Amino acid sequence: MHILHKILVHLPSDVPLVEEQSREDYLKRIRRYAEEETDEFFGTVFDGRETDSAGGWSKEYPENVLLGSENGKRLLRELQKAQEDQAREIRLYMEQVIEDFGNRLALVVSEIQKGFTACPAKASQAAFSLKRMAKLLDGEYFYDSCFYNTVEGNAKITDFTIAEVRRKPEDWALVFFDYHF
Repeated sequence: MHILHKILVHLPSDVPLVEEQSREDYLKRIRRYAEEETDEFFGTVFDGRETDSAGGWSKEYPENVLLGSENGKRLLRELQKAQEDQAREIRLYMEQVIEDFGNRLALVVSEIQKGFTACPAKASQAAFSLKRMAKLLDGEYFYDSCFYNTVEGNAKITDFTIAEVRRKPEDWALVFFDYHF
């Protein structure tokens, strides 16, 4: 299964522009930095990936590096979309748990611990949903988070991060990788 991941890079601190460097070489350096910063997640977040292009998303992202200096509004929209996607995932998991067990966390945990004898599959699904929600809320980088912030070293997209990008978009780039797991 393939999924698009967005890697946020702060350019001045991580990949500063070098005088006389071509745009193409600069994009390669940014791409390489994003690749190196996520290499350690091989085997846990991906088992293969396309990093020289956006892979299956190449029509939407013909260049897999989006510079805020060239299109700050689009970079901000992409970042906000990633934040909204994560929030939607959290909501869906929460709705499933509430539908099965109600809105009382203590009851949900108790039923999961007991194995919810009336329906063990529901207990298993609730545990899975809670685990996914916790990962997203905590900012753990995993296959379904679809985002990684190289500055923070996590997958959490906070309002603070969005405000920083909005304040100075030219300092940021998003790199799009096609992940497989």
